[in-house]
Amino acid sequence: MRQAAIYGMDGIGRPAATRNFTAGLGEAGGKIMIAGFDPQADSSQLAYGGSARKTAPDTLRGEEENKEPDIKWQVDFMDNIIKMHNKVKNIHVSLEKLYPITVIDDGWFYVFDKNENGDKYEFMRKVKTSVVVASDILTAFHLNFYDMKPSVVISKNMLGNPGNYILVLHEFVHCFQLENGAVEIRNGLSIQKQIIANNYNWEVDFPFPFKNQFFVDKTVELAGCFAKGNYDYAEVYRNCMRAYLHKAEYEFMIWQEWKEGFARYVENLIRKELKLQLNGNILIPPFGKVHFYEIGSKFIETLVEKEKGFNDNIVKLFHRMFVFE
Repeated sequence: MRQAAIYGMDGIGRPAATRNFTAGLGEAGGKIMIAGFDPQADSSQLAYGGSARKTAPDTLRGEEENKEPDIKWQVDFMDNIIKMHNKVKNIHVSLEKLYPITVIDDGWFYVFDKNENGDKYEFMRKVKTSVVVASDILTAFHLNFYDMKPSVVISKNMLGNPGNYILVLHEFVHCFQLENGAVEIRNGLSIQKQIIANNYNWEVDFPFPFKNQFFVDKTVELAGCFAKGNYDYAEVYRNCMRAYLHKAEYEFMIWQEWKEGFARYVENLIRKELKLQLNGNILIPPFGKVHFYEIGSKFIETLVEKEKGFNDNIVKLFHRMFVFE
């Protein structure tokens, strides 16, 4: 008996590679056995045409863990998201469709996605995860066990707060970014190989010089211009930062202003539509990452007013923010 192992980090296509490799061996007349060590059972699902398969650990855990979950309280949350989404889906292209919502509860991912009519969420999949997450997580990323679809990911204990409905729509904007160039932009940054590739928390851990006196002084100047309604000064500020900061630091700044600034810009469009208080930060020291969100949202608002096409072409928007003409 000959053995072959296919392994690597998440998201590189191990199940597809396994399927194609074993299919070729089978067509050549070989007798094949696939032993998958991934708790998501992706290789087995591919072999069975995508239909759900129980993993060996699931079977060994017994009936209690494998029974259908009680999801009524989650469905109620999804229904409220749809109600709010229906009110605002036409105000920006990033809000036009519903994205999957994944609820994390006690080590399980509960995946909900829109039904065939696209007007209601349905429970799609329950997947065990070994990933340790905070009890108050609300984020968006690709689900490697769900066709690599971008999904909002939210902790169960955050579902009871109606104030989080609009934050889910904020994460829809991040899903839109993931579908429309965010991964390609991030992979093109020089810090990709140095920092991002091996650290999922790189945005939190990045050592940006927020206390540097030049940075502080210029950001205070920018705050004064913003207070007067002069958002065009953001270009002058950015040119100063590009000349002064190291390349990785400048990339980090623009990435935050584009990624989070764009999401905040759209979130505030939602808040205006619903007559809610706008989300913002006062630009006063000590400065931190969230201040880039504020700077980015104001600058994006200015750019979109000058050229509406930036709403649809967010990759073009990023490059416009990164390099000035």
